[in-house]
Amino acid sequence: MAENAVKVADRLVIADTCDVTLESLVDGKVIMSAEAQLASISQTVDEQEIRGGIGAGLIGSISSQKTIEATFRDALFSLDYVSIASGTGLEEAEADFLVQTKGKVEGETITISDKEATKGIVTTADNLQMQVDIEGGVLSVDKETVAPDAEDGDEVSVAIIKTAKGTGVKIRADKFPEKYRLTYRTIAYDPVTMEHVNDIIIQFYEVKAAGDFDLGFEMSTPIAPELSFQVTKPVGCQELGQILAVEPNTSEVDC
Repeated sequence: MAENAVKVADRLVIADTCDVTLESLVDGKVIMSAEAQLASISQTVDEQEIRGGIGAGLIGSISSQKTIEATFRDALFSLDYVSIASGTGLEEAEADFLVQTKGKVEGETITISDKEATKGIVTTADNLQMQVDIEGGVLSVDKETVAPDAEDGDEVSVAIIKTAKGTGVKIRADKFPEKYRLTYRTIAYDPVTMEHVNDIIIQFYEVKAAGDFDLGFEMSTPIAPELSFQVTKPVGCQELGQILAVEPNTSEVDC
């Protein structure tokens, strides 16, 4: 190599999003997404100008307070994203909730099709709400109280109280996001041949998730959760992360 020669990077075409991997620094849990819609990195540096002399010319500037923010938006919803933003893990839990159904008038009784329900709420003929017991699908309130003018086969509104168990995330006031290791991977092409010549790996050793998140439930609009992370400096180290071009990944196989 010639003396004083310096390496020049290849010029590449990147026109895609990134696969994203998050590795918890607390418990080692790995969260991977190959369905990201957007993956971005933003860096800002505080610049303090030094001016002097006649005309207050710019002599130099002091650079400090580097801030790097990484953001990604997934096409699919996962409770893991709520867990990251909340700082709490997934756990088994249960919840009581109301489900609107129809009760059928049969003689002086009101029945529902759900034989497992044990509690419900009805509105009486006097527009008063009351909680009732349900046993074997039969409400513990007679037709005269709820709908005195109803005939056999008529339907009345009943809200039943259901209890469901599942995997959930507790939203707590005293818990906040933890730290993760963040890796982006995208693909790069040769601008002449458009051949896939490199994978681009972007990695930050420590990131802390923002505690902000929005979930908007809109008809016919898929939820695309978006998370933001601030890159933090590992204790005793000045290196925050790295960006490198590597050989294309060949471990992926067709279905």
